[in-house]
Amino acid sequence: MHGKQVRVYLDGRNVSSNISQVTTDLDVDVHDVTTFASSGWKESTSGLYGWTGSIEGFHDSSSTGFTDQIQDAVGGAGSGDAVLSWFDGDADGVGDVGFLGSEAVITQMATPISVADIIKLTANFQGNGRAGPGARLLHPLSSSTAGSSGASVDNLVETANGGRGTLHVMAVTGAWPWRVTHSSDDTSFAALVTFTNSSSTGAETIEVTGTVKRYLRYSLATSSAGVTDWVMGFARY
Repeated sequence: MHGKQVRVYLDGRNVSSNISQVTTDLDVDVHDVTTFASSGWKESTSGLYGWTGSIEGFHDSSSTGFTDQIQDAVGGAGSGDAVLSWFDGDADGVGDVGFLGSEAVITQMATPISVADIIKLTANFQGNGRAGPGARLLHPLSSSTAGSSGASVDNLVETANGGRGTLHVMAVTGAWPWRVTHSSDDTSFAALVTFTNSSSTGAETIEVTGTVKRYLRYSLATSSAGVTDWVMGFARY
């Protein structure tokens, strides 16, 4: 898969046209537990897990533009912690694979300036909780004007370790109840993740525990007239 086919979402914005690079890293602390009985070989054990991320793009001087969005979110200020997701395959098909970050603090923003280059913008993320690599896209970025249910993603088997659902809302009028639903038979679906019934742009990421059934899809109802642009994914643990 070529990098040009990746689409990146940050809170309530599709930042694919603002950035040229995204990096998401999973890491684990490693501790030395070597003893005299280790026969001259080092021994290690794992500790705390975490994830970090970074983006590199282009400075945007417009009011409420990409730069303002990053600037307002540094240190968890403004709208709070940031929600970062990406999907491959142009993020235009149900089942495309990607990454769902837990809520993250933007720890650093930089705007390197060179006389011979376009003004850049970089930002670093520190995750707050478990990330979701191997996520599946349940709803590509598009508009909805009425309630609907999506095509299902078949994961072949159910799993027992929970997962993470993420919703990005780019534009909205009215109020919409978004859900991730799951099923054992691709016929009878039950709610797995219920997002906040919101009438504002932004993002929400929710972690669930326990059984995730074989089939996943989105469910959307309308609680008032309107239109919304949104994208949703789910990652099994």
